[in-house]
Amino acid sequence: MGEEWETLIQFLQKDVDGLLEELSTLSVITEEDYEYLDKLESPVKKTRRLLILIQKKGEPTYQQFLECLENMHPNLPEDLHSEESGECSFLSVSVPLHPQQNKTSMQLQCLL
Repeated sequence: MGEEWETLIQFLQKDVDGLLEELSTLSVITEEDYEYLDKLESPVKKTRRLLILIQKKGEPTYQQFLECLENMHPNLPEDLHSEESGECSFLSVSVPLHPQQNKTSMQLQCLL
């Protein structure tokens, strides 16, 4: 997987449990989604599955996810921003549907 994907995973996994709680509280993800993701032991797996879930739920859910992320982390690390524009660039990475099998991926694009 690419460097941008790994940077995104590393950043989000630091507080994936807090992110899950916030997304659940705001009804961005369902209680069932939360329970499923919360049962995963690995923060990396939780993060990857969360990104795939958000993408599958469509544009409105994706926008809510971005707003939640921005509210939780108003000072995103510099390496997650584009040097040229200063805009969010870390969400313009592909999210593998099946990371182990390297199958078709879905594109996340930052709209902040």
